[in-house]
This record gives sequence, structure tokens and C-alpha cells, in this order.
Amino acid sequence: VKINVSGNCPGFSKDEADTVLEGVSGNTIFSNCVKIIQKKRKKKNLSDEDKEIIFGQCSFLSDVAFKASRNVFCNVVPESEITCWLSYAVSEFKRMATDPHWIATGELEQHDASIFPVCSSILEYPVAVALAFESKLFHALGTFVKARKSAGNLLPSEDISQWVICIVVSAFKVATLKVDNKWHPPEGFFSLSRLESLNSSSGAAGTFSEDIDSHLIHFLNELQSCVSFLHKSFKKGQPCGDVLIAILQGKYGSQVKRPTVFSRLQAISRLVEAIGMSKKENTKMTKSCHHCNKSDSSDAFQASLMKCARCKITFYCSKECQRADWKLHKGTCMPAGTKPQMKHVENMETVVKIFARKFYILVMIKMVEACKGTDLKKKDVLVELDYTANKDGFVPALQEPPIFTVVPTQDYINSSRTNWFGRRIDPQSHKQYVAAIRNTHHKMTSRNLLLLVNFNGTIACWKMDVQGMYTDELFEAFQIAIIDKDLGPLKRIMNPQYFEFVQAWLMCSYGIGALDGGS
Repeated sequence: VKINVSGNCPGFSKDEADTVLEGVSGNTIFSNCVKIIQKKRKKKNLSDEDKEIIFGQCSFLSDVAFKASRNVFCNVVPESEITCWLSYAVSEFKRMATDPHWIATGELEQHDASIFPVCSSILEYPVAVALAFESKLFHALGTFVKARKSAGNLLPSEDISQWVICIVVSAFKVATLKVDNKWHPPEGFFSLSRLESLNSSSGAAGTFSEDIDSHLIHFLNELQSCVSFLHKSFKKGQPCGDVLIAILQGKYGSQVKRPTVFSRLQAISRLVEAIGMSKKENTKMTKSCHHCNKSDSSDAFQASLMKCARCKITFYCSKECQRADWKLHKGTCMPAGTKPQMKHVENMETVVKIFARKFYILVMIKMVEACKGTDLKKKDVLVELDYTANKDGFVPALQEPPIFTVVPTQDYINSSRTNWFGRRIDPQSHKQYVAAIRNTHHKMTSRNLLLLVNFNGTIACWKMDVQGMYTDELFEAFQIAIIDKDLGPLKRIMNPQYFEFVQAWLMCSYGIGALDGGS
């Protein structure tokens, strides 16, 4: 197939793209085009015709790679051809990083920018993503973006920003979702951050105004889920963390045009802050026996608890308790996932416990208000937390103040609540979730807080003992303070310093100005 001198892309159909690859040019398609382009590049000054030919070759490659059937592309195009293109792309990113026009304007001529669609198209294939990391493509891309920023200028133009983020998030999605890859989200993020691509793409993500796409949604969802990675790489002083702070403070050099992305980055920043607080306080997850509820925060007791061999997230203090609990537990016991999936569940628990500590007073107030005028007690309500972004990019549980609801547990158990987190749940999943809520609610103690959490599509129900902060006694003391305007019970139970803080909060919220009840 020949590209005409004008450089116009033929606009292949899927069948035509397959025909091109299955023909004589399939196993040399990239190297042939690279030879033509490099021959033109050797000239000191490119003519308009030279630029059109370069653009035409890139358009041809992009169209074929994008339109071809996945099986045909993988079977016909050898790895050496993909490597040939990636090596050329790396050299081009390095060359363009020193281009005065790029550094000054953040824009590229059409023939230079045409390299991006080719990279984006071939990075839809897992083998190309693996080769891209080996060839240091993402490092070169990060250096390219950084060159303009390092010169004290603004971010790339809208078009170039779009291509940068498209390449990075598309590669990430392919690397972490394809069944023939062993990549997991934390590994992908660590690699991208080491290669300077993550902070570059984060900076570019908010600067163009097109609607948010599925690749970027997946990218941001996974980023929010990688709690350990966020703590390590997005805190102040780290490249990604400094870029994030600069974007949110409006100091990164470009006006944010995508409110949805800005909202997601804002939620991630708040999560990083909360994780940092948790690390300073050395917050530990206190596990308890799932049957008898025996709990002890001592290291010896925590180490002695035995995991359910099947789900690996339920604990027992003895074999007798495990046997006695099996009739109830088997209805919700699911086989354990991979190590990354188990880490995801652990991260969810950490984030939820951080929430329960940070917004303790607000949670207590909402529970009191939910029970007011009814016979409901603390054990009869659950806190519904949503860590999944809505269509506007807002993550309800990560807003300031957070958005969450307190719901009677029976509304879930008797299925009168059909919309969970504003969404309908499929019947099979609904049955499992209801069983999990019923089982967990049955095991509630006077120290537990019941929570139902949606973490990027993963729904879980927990009863948590948050260092004795949510006892029945404390809840009843909050009820007396809010309903009867009597702060006496709270003062008797609470640490004096923390009581003053709670008193100030209740004074602002309810106008409780003085201690009543003879306290």
C-alpha cells in the first residue's frame, strides 16, 4: 500500500487493515515506514513535501494498528517491528525535548505530533506495552513533557496534553487488565512514577476539555485504590506529590479545564492526607473472632487468630468457633483472590478506619439523628460510605465535609432498599450482599460500628472496633447531649481534652452553650 505524496491517510476499514498486514508488508510494516521517515529527517531543513510524507507514513501506521483485528496484528507483526518503532519514538521524544519551538510554545508541528497516534494505537497490545517499558518509552515521554516545564513555561498545548495522557493511561489499562499479563496496578504505578511519566501525565490530565474517557476513569480508580503507593509517592516532597499539590493550588502553570479530573485529584489528595495521619498515629486494624467476638488489641492475641482457609479475611480464636460459625459463614464465604486483590481489601479496611477516626463526631451526630424519634439503637443502623466517583468526578466519602448516609440495617436485610449507593445491584450480587449484612449484623457487639462500603465497585460490609470510640455507652451519651442538651455523660466518659473539642463542635452545631444536668 502506497501513501500518496500529500500525506493523506487512506482511512482503512478493519478488513482493509487486516489485508495490509497479511500481505507482503505485514512483517516489515514499521521498519519500512521508519526508513522512509528517517531518510527525510536527515535533511537539515524539511520541505513542506517532506513534512507531508512523514505525516502520511505515521497516519498510515496509526490507522492500520488501530483498525486491524487483534489476532491478525499479534500473529503477523513480529516483536522486532514493534521494537523498531518504539526505538524511533524514543529518539524522537528526546529530539523534540530540545526543540526551542516546543519549549517556548508547548506545541508541535503536525508532522512531529503525528508520532503520538502511532504510539497510542500500538499500545493497545500487551506485547507492545511490555516492550515500551523495556525500551524506556515512558521515560522519554516524561522527559519530553518535563523539558517545557523545567524551562519555567506552561504545560503542553491541549492537543499534546491529550496525547500524553492517552498514551500513559491506555498503556496502564492494557498492562493491568489483560489476562496474558502479570502486571498489577501498584506495579504499574511504581514503574510509571520511576520513569517520570506519572507526574507528567497527572499534570497534563486536567488541562484539556474533552469528556473523561473510560481509560482515564480506570486509571484514576486504580490510583485511588493503591493506598500504599499513594502514601509513598504522592506525599509532599515526592515528584508526583508536588505536582498534585501544585495543580490543586493553581500553581502548575495551566488552567484546569476538566473539573471531573480536578475533583478526582482533589479526592486523591485528601486520601493521601488521611493516610499520612493514620501512619503518624500508627493505627492498627484490631481483628476479632468472627463467632464469639472475642477481641484483644495485644500483638499476642492478634497473632494467634486463625484465618478462614477459603476466604482468608475472616478470623477465629479457635477451631471450635470456626466450626460453630460455618453454618452462617458459608453463605458469604468466597474464595480468596490474588495477593493484589487481598491487598485491595486490606487497603479498603485501612481507608474506612481512617474515616471512622477522622470524622468521629460527624458520624456519631448522623447516627443520633437517624435514630431520633424511633426505637432504633446504634446496632440497628449502618454507615453507608461511597468511595466511587460519580459522573462529575466527586468521590462522596472524600469530600470536605464527607457525604455519607446512615441507614436502618433492616432496610437492607428485608430488601426494601433497592438502590445501593444510588445504583441498582444485580440479583445474584444483591443476595450475597444481603447475606453478608445479615451475618455481620448478627455478630455486632456494644463496641462495633457497622459500615457498608463501596470502594470503586467492590462492596463490603464490616463491623469495626475503632479503639473503643463507638461503644453503646458513648453513643447514648451523644444522644443525651444532642437531644436533651446535657453534656454531663460525655464529660464523665471522655478524655478532658477531647471533650472540649466535642463540646465546641456541638455548641456550633446545636447551640449547646452550657453544661446541664448538674454536671
